Amino acid sequence: MGRAQFLTGLLAAVVVCGAVLGMRELAWLQPLELVVYDQYQRLASPEPASPSQVVVVEIGERDIREQGHWPLSSTVLAAALRVIAEAGPRAIGLDIYRDLPVEPGEAQLARIFAEEPRIIAVRKFGDFEGDAILGPPALEGSDPVGFNDVVPDPDTTVRRGLLFQNADDSEVDFAFALRVALLALGIQPAPDPERPEWLRLGQTTLPPLESTDGGYVDLDAAGYQFLLDFGAGRAG
Repeated sequence: MGRAQFLTGLLAAVVVCGAVLGMRELAWLQPLELVVYDQYQRLASPEPASPSQVVVVEIGERDIREQGHWPLSSTVLAAALRVIAEAGPRAIGLDIYRDLPVEPGEAQLARIFAEEPRIIAVRKFGDFEGDAILGPPALEGSDPVGFNDVVPDPDTTVRRGLLFQNADDSEVDFAFALRVALLALGIQPAPDPERPEWLRLGQTTLPPLESTDGGYVDLDAAGYQFLLDFGAGRAG
């Protein structure tokens, strides 16, 4: 290979490399990189080593037709929660917005919330003022309430989990899923011994997602985010 061919090849490589880096810096490659990440998740993630211990109790169309209305009355909801509690779960996640009373039975529902510390309810921060949904009045402002907001990507796919979010200037709120998991596993969040700004759950450290991690460019990584592992959550 002559000197001229070598210089031409080197120049071409530099131009191509610069173009790729420039396109990535401008986020032009982000959609493609995220699609590649999705495919990697499908191919590389192992199946769960053991069956899930999570039981989902669903309220379906048949249940609503039997009751004749939606939302369910507080009497029915309180009775369902008592039956579930008597089955002995370590944690009960109530993923139903219940910021407004639905009589009859509001007093019964408030009573089981007060008596049963294993129940975690949800609230929603929302994307703009007036979009928020509070937790049940009997629990609002207390630990048994967590937010269930998600952080979708521009293509509407949810690839990131959100563990914490600022409720106001002085308060950090926990995610609903995190509160349920902590209660079920009997652990508390702690700082990583080597990186105190990182979260440690039991023996596992969860590094926070940064704005340029993975295929992202200039990501809004506010709160404490992490990339979801879809493969580990596949149903058996």
